Amino acid sequence: MKAQPTRSQQRILRLLKKLNRAISAQDLYVELRKGGKGLGLATVYRSL
Repeated sequence: MKAQPTRSQQRILRLLKKLNRAISAQDLYVELRKGGKGLGLATVYRSL
């Protein structure tokens, strides 16, 4: 049985699809923080 992605993982994937370009984990973190909801840098690294 395949595990469901977390909400954080879903947000990261949506942003990556939207950007459609290479981006560093730290830049991804900054973009996600601009969205208003809290998300830790460690969460971004774990999700990648």
